[in-house]
Amino acid sequence: KLMEYLAMGKPVLLTDMNAHRAVIPNEDDAFYVPRCTSEDFAEGIRRAYSQQDRFALIGSRGRAKAETELTWEHQARILRDYLQDVMESKIKLQGSRS
Repeated sequence: KLMEYLAMGKPVLLTDMNAHRAVIPNEDDAFYVPRCTSEDFAEGIRRAYSQQDRFALIGSRGRAKAETELTWEHQARILRDYLQDVMESKIKLQGSRS
């Protein structure tokens, strides 16, 4: 869902977890809550609403990220480059004998 919301140019309210931080590491590009509780989400919504003047900017940054970094083509290039590095022994896989 995160990628869909970013592609739609929507500001997002996220729990502070590694999977979300891997996509949006910057606090300026999303609203984060520490835990997945109704109280934390309510506070996050209040905080976001108090900064609604930033919604358009946050949304446009998310849309740009979706268009450039979150496409299947871009992800395929990352995988291709990684596999190329493994084949050229630039990266050693755990448990590798060579």
